Amino acid sequence: MGALKVRVSPVRAIRLLSAFAQLCGNGKAVQDAVAHREDAIRSLVDWLTTPNKLVQATAAQAVLALVSNNKGPQTIVGNGGAIPALVKLLEIKYARLPLIASDCL
Repeated sequence: MGALKVRVSPVRAIRLLSAFAQLCGNGKAVQDAVAHREDAIRSLVDWLTTPNKLVQATAAQAVLALVSNNKGPQTIVGNGGAIPALVKLLEIKYARLPLIASDCL
């Protein structure tokens, strides 16, 4: 994803992030394994700060899936720099983006 600095189209980014969110929905063991990959957190933060609003929204949903009901990933994601990016999304006027970001916080 983003940490690799590979350029992908917004459509591909949305597909990747949606698959990531779906994967994280498979339980705490998966969330924990993913959260402990530093490159995964860095990539999510990169996607949260991309100029494309739909990619940002999908990245916020992926973060939500990663941290849902699991304190370990919540701490790791917070320490990984996602909170400032999510707070910034709260200010954006794009459909459900502020709502999704607030769910993550």
